[in-house]
Amino acid sequence: MATTTSYLALDLGAESGRGLLGRFDGSRLALEEIHRFPNSPVKLLDTLYWNLPGLFDEIKTALRKTAALGATLDGIGVDTWGVDLAWWGEATYSWETPSTTVMRGLSE
Repeated sequence: MATTTSYLALDLGAESGRGLLGRFDGSRLALEEIHRFPNSPVKLLDTLYWNLPGLFDEIKTALRKTAALGATLDGIGVDTWGVDLAWWGEATYSWETPSTTVMRGLSE
């Protein structure tokens, strides 16, 4: 009997976000959109910022909806718009993309 693993993918884009439940049975991956929401920035002084408390609430909503389906998660992944850097424990990893190469060139 094959064991099915379940993962929640959180995609936080520039204008919207979503939670996708992925179930993998060893040979087939099934995806189901669990939650979709707007990503509306907030303005502080003269600068736009992501609404982090709002995004955190939407992530919790995606988790609640996933739990309501009876899914037991084996992992959660988060992807955000424009991220070129990741922290994992004590280590920091970065990778080159066309946008980071251009931006680094502009800042030098």
